[in-house]
Amino acid sequence: MSKDYLPSMKTSKLLRLPSNMAVSPNRQGSLASYEDLETPYVRMIVEADKIPWEYNVLASSANWVLLAGYLVVPGTFTSLRNSDAVSDTLSQNSAGSAILNTIQNPPLLAISCVLFVIGTVIMGWLFRKHQFNYIWLTSRLFI
Repeated sequence: MSKDYLPSMKTSKLLRLPSNMAVSPNRQGSLASYEDLETPYVRMIVEADKIPWEYNVLASSANWVLLAGYLVVPGTFTSLRNSDAVSDTLSQNSAGSAILNTIQNPPLLAISCVLFVIGTVIMGWLFRKHQFNYIWLTSRLFI
């Protein structure tokens, strides 16, 4: 039997290995083991499964906090101009015009900025911690 073929686990047929994966007999003389067929991609998948669940929960929470901060921002710029009575009264002098052109809800803007920064910092920290495992980054942090 050639070294290029391995028995399949599911069938009795032989599977042809890709040409870039040479199989050499190990110390016991058998053809291949799991370590012989391990690729960087397979290693990343195994490592992604071994990452503690706390990091997965933290990644999901950071995504939601970032999204909350991002979605709250438009609510801070709602205009008093939508109300005809208020806009007519305020537009009669320069102070009223300044009020119409400012941020309508500063505390909401502050909350939004804090949520956005917290989500970004946590996601940046998780990215730096797992930067070489793009399988985990793609499945947990970016999607």
